[in-house]
Amino acid sequence: MPHLIERVNKLLAKGGETWHTLMSAVTHFSHEAQEALIACLIEIYPESVDHFEQGMNTKEEVSITPGTRVSDMITLLEDRYRWALDIDFSEPESQYWFWYRSTDKEEPRLGIRGEEPGEECELPLDVARQVSRFYHALKTYPDGDSLAKFLLQHPGFRQIARRCDTLGHRMMGDIQINSIGKTCKPMHLLRCKLSMFGATKFDPRSDRWVRVTLYQGAPLWADLSEPDMDDHWLFPILPDIPKKRGDEGC
Repeated sequence: MPHLIERVNKLLAKGGETWHTLMSAVTHFSHEAQEALIACLIEIYPESVDHFEQGMNTKEEVSITPGTRVSDMITLLEDRYRWALDIDFSEPESQYWFWYRSTDKEEPRLGIRGEEPGEECELPLDVARQVSRFYHALKTYPDGDSLAKFLLQHPGFRQIARRCDTLGHRMMGDIQINSIGKTCKPMHLLRCKLSMFGATKFDPRSDRWVRVTLYQGAPLWADLSEPDMDDHWLFPILPDIPKKRGDEGC
């Protein structure tokens, strides 16, 4: 990180450099370092990037393409969800866990199916099993029938149908894991999820939960006045940007 900071400081000293010039100059650093630099730029210049939030190239909704036939969905499942179809859910170990929401913290928890209470409150996080059941139900219908007709007769599959038709066309739409299989550990999912929140240290306490550290090494408020603090912490302090005329009352 010190090398990256040194490189950035040299570019800033020249003056008149653009973000593009800056990012082009650090391409030889790791992807993690480049992403950290981008995150810093976004944080200290929100007025330049916040408006892009309204123009994201994806929508957080699931839907079914009008006119989809049973054969179309079967082809999609066989092509993009083979990882789920290859699981034998008749084996007890393939359905070992069930997920439920804790009363105290409202967080997902794991229970052993058939041995621990709460199975009647199971959360629909068993994507692989739902896909498998959906696929085998579709195989009993004529290929030429519309998916809409199938779902009218089997409304319980509407949710997984929408998910597959939407995320199945995305390169990284679903985490390809049997979340209720005996070999599944919370760590497998949490390392992906929590890394997005800034977690940098994972400390598994058991097979069912993991302790993480957020912002490890971050200075306290009182430490920010110490000299050379920017050399010891990943993210920079917000610079003292001169106020524009008319901003004095802000």
